[in-house]
Amino acid sequence: VAMTQPLTTPSPVNAGAPSRSGVLVTVGAGITAIAMAVYQVATPGAPSADFDSVLDWAREALFLTYLVTSMAAITVARRAGLAPRAAYLLITVGYGAIAAGVIAGMIARDDPAWFFVVGGPGNLAAAIGFVIFAVHLRRRVGFPLWGAVLCGVGGLLAVLMSELGTSVLIGAFWLFLAGRLGNLAGESDPTR
Repeated sequence: VAMTQPLTTPSPVNAGAPSRSGVLVTVGAGITAIAMAVYQVATPGAPSADFDSVLDWAREALFLTYLVTSMAAITVARRAGLAPRAAYLLITVGYGAIAAGVIAGMIARDDPAWFFVVGGPGNLAAAIGFVIFAVHLRRRVGFPLWGAVLCGVGGLLAVLMSELGTSVLIGAFWLFLAGRLGNLAGESDPTR
């Protein structure tokens, strides 16, 4: 399937074509993930929760923004009929749990002792959700193989190995998906 061709018929969940704001949210998820990768590569080493510098706050804010925009982007994909319910639930619940821990850490200016209780399972749930999403995109939606691989592998490694800049993979996926969502939004625009 060429990048300029529209997606095949979306699943029955489709509540209509995505809005322009939905496309922009998905672009935001991609840009934030790539920015997170650049930050991690530019500042090597494991992150610490010291909050002693602007960079510490920037890292946490960037990570939180990635989590929130990714939850919004999977919601847009679900509403457009591109994401199955299981993937949507696993990603939003998983990233929501991680985001709760990040917010608590930012408020307390230290990682909460309970974070491992929600962070590990949250990351696992989201990783499984991205794999389900990737398989669905390839088998049911006719997504190109490389796009589905970006989704599955990128989603699996986005948080798990972020110190190595792996979030660039999921960032590239979100940007590609935004382009495809933009095509769907343009097709439904009566002014075109």
